[in-house]
Amino acid sequence: FKRNTIWSITGWSGATFGATTIATQNTNVILFGYGCIAPGSIISVGNDIYFLSFLSGTPQIRSLKKTQFAETLGGGIISYDITGTMATINKSYMGNTVGVFDGRYCYWAITTGSATTNNKLIVLDTWGIRKVKDVTIYPWTTMTGKNAAFMAISTLSGAAITYFADTSSTSGLVFRFNTSLYTDNGTNITMTATPRTFMLDPSRKTKWKYMYIKFDTGVTSNLSVNARVDLAQNYTLQKTISLAGSSPGLGTFVLGTSTLGGNTMDDDRVTFLQLVGVLLDVQFTETSANAVSLYEFSIYGNPKGLRDN
Repeated sequence: FKRNTIWSITGWSGATFGATTIATQNTNVILFGYGCIAPGSIISVGNDIYFLSFLSGTPQIRSLKKTQFAETLGGGIISYDITGTMATINKSYMGNTVGVFDGRYCYWAITTGSATTNNKLIVLDTWGIRKVKDVTIYPWTTMTGKNAAFMAISTLSGAAITYFADTSSTSGLVFRFNTSLYTDNGTNITMTATPRTFMLDPSRKTKWKYMYIKFDTGVTSNLSVNARVDLAQNYTLQKTISLAGSSPGLGTFVLGTSTLGGNTMDDDRVTFLQLVGVLLDVQFTETSANAVSLYEFSIYGNPKGLRDN
């Protein structure tokens, strides 16, 4: 991998990979025009190789695909859905980027804003990659508070566990990802889920009315539903939904940390608070040490009539 090209080296024995042989015979340009900006970002995932590339204003995660005919082709950009996050990468420190693959998730540590060390993770769930009407959907998550200078996978425990060295000058610790916990070094992890922007009609405003959402209950915490219109700077709280379970005829009871009638699926209606605009963004947040499961939601709105101006 070079900055603006990607090459292959082919051969059948150790001798064919000698420096002289490589220079004269078996190096081939696979792709010309873009390459990799950070060697630590290169991750091999099955038939794909992902890497950080940069040609213009925004860095991208790109893919190389291995085909059934032993060819390697450009797979295009896979980070379109997090272009806003990628645009925040500090371009003077793109070379800091490091990545790792644990068998399901691809993690990349990036340097954003005015930081000079990695201060955010972008995470791709490879199990959730799917095609919808010939468009490949890549499910991304971002994490803050994890300052990874280097990441590695260890299987000594019998499972693939991701470890990372912290870049913070005040801690100097090595951490591991523990999927059974929802705290980060003793601090509750804040979940923020932001789906794609909604638009019913590009030529007229919509009065956004309701949202119906389905979720798991059985924990003693609350889900905050926030929204904004036309890319306003701040989200506003629309409703706080209790995630505690309810027993039919008895209501909601909490006994210690257990919720009577919990661990069931429920749904709720959120009435939007005077939201009128072309674009709608919704956001779900939760700040406890509990797991949260959101399944689906539906949004309803009334397009306003057309006007002369």
